[in-house]
Amino acid sequence: MKVTVAYRGKDHDVEVDSDATILQLKDLLVAVCDLPVEAQKVFFRGRSRQDVDVLTMIGVKPFSKLMLNKDPKWAAKGAESDKVDVIVQSVNVLGEEVKAVVSKGRTSMKQKLRLQELLTQKMLALDALELEGEIKLKRREAIRFIDKLCSDIESLKVD
Repeated sequence: MKVTVAYRGKDHDVEVDSDATILQLKDLLVAVCDLPVEAQKVFFRGRSRQDVDVLTMIGVKPFSKLMLNKDPKWAAKGAESDKVDVIVQSVNVLGEEVKAVVSKGRTSMKQKLRLQELLTQKMLALDALELEGEIKLKRREAIRFIDKLCSDIESLKVD
């Protein structure tokens, strides 16, 4: 049967078996929308549909219209990973600055407070991210590194 799938303001006609599941429809839509299956969210009659739903069982008939959206949870996973990488890079730059100050053994109160404030901001930014898996471990390592840098700064003598 032929169904219409709306994605990003365009209608796409797709030929699919009437006894196909939403997952099988998503497989066909990969070429149409350039989104992987796990990033697709299919709606019919205003409701999100599960991968195991059979098209005819949920009321899809020939020439029915379905909506396709990008799953916001899928997009967030990549974005969170990128955010962690950006924060870690900026912490590494601050780490170099802290090492230079620690090698001198002394610093001004202004510089000490500035470094502590910047590192605290990075720690809070990392803490605000909701992560899973390997990225969570990367965040934990970054937090430990920030904690070590803060301890190094705290031990400095002030001019």
